[in-house]
Amino acid sequence: MEIRLDGRNALITGGSKGLGLAMAQTFAAAGANVAILARRPETLEAARQSIAAASRGKVLAVACDVAKAA
Repeated sequence: MEIRLDGRNALITGGSKGLGLAMAQTFAAAGANVAILARRPETLEAARQSIAAASRGKVLAVACDVAKAA
């Protein structure tokens, strides 16, 4: 079964590796715009490039720690 998410947006924390990266890739492959958040900018940028290369939607990478309010 194919699910299309064209025009939808996904925000994924921990999106630079592991399950977060897999979810971001899946959402992006289904047509969603994806924002990935993680703490390490260099790992995050590599993940963004990987996702963008295989998707049609927009991919945004934001370096942050969601455990800290500041």
